[in-house]
Amino acid sequence: METEGSIMHLEALTKRVDVLEREFAKWHTDTLLNNQHVQDLLKTILRNQADSKENMVHRHEFSPVQKLVYGGAGVILTAVLGAGLALIIIGAN
Repeated sequence: METEGSIMHLEALTKRVDVLEREFAKWHTDTLLNNQHVQDLLKTILRNQADSKENMVHRHEFSPVQKLVYGGAGVILTAVLGAGLALIIIGAN
């Protein structure tokens, strides 16, 4: 009786170990695949970062455009404020 119970217990433990080994193998494979995926993403990010640095507009190249835009905005705002003041002054007379 005791031997029979021990054998059944040993078989159950062996089945459980087999299940755990399969689960571990799957987890290990998934981990390796995820690691490879992360490495691929990192390479892509680094490549994109290098490409973006090549295509970026540098400050000394952007400065003339910035001055033109700020100047244009200043002229437009000055015209609007001047027109508003002119209407107020003309309306007061």
